[in-house]
Amino acid sequence: MAYSSYYIKKSRRGLFVLGIISLLSLMIGGTVFFRQVGRENGWQKTKGINRLSVVNISPHGFEVVWSTNNPVTEEQWIEWGTQKGVFTAKQNAEYINGVYYTVVTGLTEDTSYHYRVRTGTKTYELNALVNTTVRTPKESKEKPISPAYGKVIIPSGKPYANGLLIYEIDGYYPLAVFTKETGEWLLPLTGLIDKKSNMIQSAADTVSVSLKLFSYPDGIVRTTVLQTRPLRQAITAGISMRLAQLPQEGSVLGENVRISSPQLKGQPRIVYPKENAIIPGNAPLIRGVAVASQDVLVLIQGPTKQYSYRTKSDEKGDWLIKYSLALGAGRYTIAATTVDTNGFPLTLRRSFSIIKSGEQVLGEATGSPTLIPTPTITPVPTSTSSIPNSTPTIAPSIPTATPPVTGGGMSSYLFAALFCLVVGAGLVLAF
Repeated sequence: MAYSSYYIKKSRRGLFVLGIISLLSLMIGGTVFFRQVGRENGWQKTKGINRLSVVNISPHGFEVVWSTNNPVTEEQWIEWGTQKGVFTAKQNAEYINGVYYTVVTGLTEDTSYHYRVRTGTKTYELNALVNTTVRTPKESKEKPISPAYGKVIIPSGKPYANGLLIYEIDGYYPLAVFTKETGEWLLPLTGLIDKKSNMIQSAADTVSVSLKLFSYPDGIVRTTVLQTRPLRQAITAGISMRLAQLPQEGSVLGENVRISSPQLKGQPRIVYPKENAIIPGNAPLIRGVAVASQDVLVLIQGPTKQYSYRTKSDEKGDWLIKYSLALGAGRYTIAATTVDTNGFPLTLRRSFSIIKSGEQVLGEATGSPTLIPTPTITPVPTSTSSIPNSTPTIAPSIPTATPPVTGGGMSSYLFAALFCLVVGAGLVLAF
């Protein structure tokens, strides 16, 4: 073999190796470059959202609540804008009791806004939707009505504090509020937005409403708007029920009411003890009314012990708890579970106190203070937030500082990618 032939083959082999290196440099550089650019522009998607709801929509804002598979591990926020795919504003989320919560304000009435949920370098995706749209309604004047309010407890009977309650009237966009430390909640029923017309309009008292806790999606309470002003029956987290129709008399949160309509006489209720009664002795009378010949399960939660009893109503619907245990001094809560006249599960609650022997009650015996509506309801702007604070004002808000929007900038990854691209292109041109 001639030396020239050997040299030509060796030279071609070198060119081939350099060509492979050039192509690899171009591929690596291009991959890193476009991946980093995609991160900067939110191209990456993740399906980490479990639930997401847009609540408290108003002419100049809305609120977004969601939960994810990786809570608290990364900062999360909302981006929005008036053009699809173009996001010009940003607001960081608050993390409250397992729920991310963001308030978007300063919007224009009767305008569509596109928004997305972001974390780190990724955009969250829910049901194959990355960018979603909400349209603000037009300004409108409406006659104010009394607010909806009530109380939420956990199955043990303790207050459910800082829990997100979703209040959704059939045919209207949902409202939301966080419960107080006492488990109490209050929502102004102003600024209700009809889903079909996207107009602000009041809802009739007879319209059905669903109440559910965001962190307990399996439990739904069904009733009417009127029955939530106030909601006398405490909501139990994770329990679904349809509340009975009761006349709007008496005080809030479970006080025994006077039955004035023949159609309501068969509805289950606790007759004794009265709400927040203070009872001397250790054997209070516990009796009530239920649907005829139905089982009634009664739980008595005391300061240190819990007692469980099962009884059955007679042919007239009356039931009575007979027990031999003496109750010590302290505050007690009764939970009587049965079914209503429609066959739906129903839990009735009542609180009372046992006083020590020798103690006297001066004046009228009352329990601890609860949410009490003021005689005059002041209209509240619909754009305010609904996070509660220490005072029972209507729809209080928590101001959240708007963080600076992250800029573009060239990171070290982009420099490395550009370097690989230049080297690869140079080798290709050279050989």
